[in-house]
Amino acid sequence: MIVSAWEGHFRMTTNDEHGRLAGRLAGLLRQELLPAGERTEEFVYATAEHDRGWIGLDEVPLWNDKTKRPFSVADYPLGLRLPFYKRGIAEVERQSAYAALLCSMHYTNLPPEFLTHVVGGVPAGLPAAIAEEKDRQRRIRGNLGLESAEETAMIAAHLGLLQLADTLSLHLCASIGADQGDMSAPFAGLFLRAGAAATGGGISLTRAAPGEWMLSASIFGEPVAASYLARDVPSSLIADKGIAAAYEETPLKEIQLILRPE
Repeated sequence: MIVSAWEGHFRMTTNDEHGRLAGRLAGLLRQELLPAGERTEEFVYATAEHDRGWIGLDEVPLWNDKTKRPFSVADYPLGLRLPFYKRGIAEVERQSAYAALLCSMHYTNLPPEFLTHVVGGVPAGLPAAIAEEKDRQRRIRGNLGLESAEETAMIAAHLGLLQLADTLSLHLCASIGADQGDMSAPFAGLFLRAGAAATGGGISLTRAAPGEWMLSASIFGEPVAASYLARDVPSSLIADKGIAAAYEETPLKEIQLILRPE
């Protein structure tokens, strides 16, 4: 779950919904940013499905007693995530081995700050889970014949663009109203880093008006209109009924976005 607090509410967006927004953004990237080859559709599919493993985890939100807020992607216990990550990547592989390769590499290349606030710390099973994903990556690359320097560069470029779309989507989902939402700044930092890595230059995102954003680099061919679904869950309703019931009773709303180059 992407969770951002603002004015007595928690905006809660499932990771799968955030991933699908990332996929829509990936599909609109300028052609010049994409590596040559025939795997663009698989790259877009990987971006849209990279958080597929979270679907089961996000069905019923959990409450973090220590922080007094719903568990989110920032602190959800990693030991609970690992089997769901594995299942999600396996489901992607049944549709596209190349997309599964990108998803697997995405999870084994997450920056250290992704684990900074995870409740329970690093689980004992993490090294084995990483080794298993590395085996998956080697198997897929071997089966697909992706061993040359050119193909290695293509994979790296696609992975960088997946992470760019991922962090842009995270930033957008965490940003609410004039006060931005309290998770906007951390995700903005991840987006800046991913933008520099993927394009070789810095990219900043600034709010021009409610729902309208300006990008300092033209990563899209034209202004982009997109949307995602979220729930603005009142803190008072959580206090009254608990997080699971409050989440269930809060209706989904469509958040409209426009992205323009400066």
